[in-house]
Amino acid sequence: MAAAFGLAAEEGSLIAHHFDRGIPWESLLDGTPLPATFAAELRARRSASDGQGVYVALALSNVARDDIPDGLDGAARPVSLAGAGPSTPEVQRALTAWIDLLVAELDPDFLNVGVEIDLVAASDPAAAGDWLELYRRLYRHATATYPDVTVFASFQAELGDPAVLPQLVDATDLIAVSTYPYLGGDLSTPPPDYLDRFFAPGLPVAIAETGFPAGVAATPEGEVASSPRAQDDYLEWLLGQACARDLAFLVWFLPTDIDIGAWGYSPEAAATATVFATNGLYGLNGDPRPAARRWTEARETGCSVD
Repeated sequence: MAAAFGLAAEEGSLIAHHFDRGIPWESLLDGTPLPATFAAELRARRSASDGQGVYVALALSNVARDDIPDGLDGAARPVSLAGAGPSTPEVQRALTAWIDLLVAELDPDFLNVGVEIDLVAASDPAAAGDWLELYRRLYRHATATYPDVTVFASFQAELGDPAVLPQLVDATDLIAVSTYPYLGGDLSTPPPDYLDRFFAPGLPVAIAETGFPAGVAATPEGEVASSPRAQDDYLEWLLGQACARDLAFLVWFLPTDIDIGAWGYSPEAAATATVFATNGLYGLNGDPRPAARRWTEARETGCSVD
């Protein structure tokens, strides 16, 4: 994590803190101390953010986007939450406290309180209305409590329910997009209109998370074998979109490849990591890929003005 934060500080102007590995339920509901390792992690994240714009994203669901969050880093949920869902008062209370904790610790400029909310609704359609109401309550709390922070949800371009975005345009300060075009098994560069639907409401648009493999990646359509050239082609297209459409910000996920074997993932987390494992602008050996050089050039020169 330290290496990734170091690269983010060197190669970007915005550092993203993405929390999508469960929440510390007992600490949030009962006020018990945070796990010591997580408290230390938050301090390290705050230190790594010095001099950067700060973006904090928190998932209101589990990684599969079909249930409430799991316990932090594989811990069990409290027994009292058996059968709980998005309309359960304790869930809203815990997630509200989660927002307050992360804002206090990381002092964000941008705050995503509904990571891939349209994918959550698509994955749990029977409770879609409850999920959207939970998000709205969290949004209202965050905007009222932290008026200087830009608060929003993110929307998943490939797998989310397109009907959700129009329902939430009055409850988001900007439209943040999560996009991984290769999830459909297609490694070609997206067409010019690929992101058009996110601009239709007329709000500012950002890329909250994106990436493209430089090697093998798992997808819902099966395994794909990409290349550094294909990754670079995608980033070239994306930077063109960012400049032409004046995106609020753009987050590449991840700075470096994931070493699944060495990083101690659980089997479930390892399966998720295989989707993103070769998305790094830098390989596991630290060598920059062509896309890394393109990113650096874009950061240094900015958008050209005709």
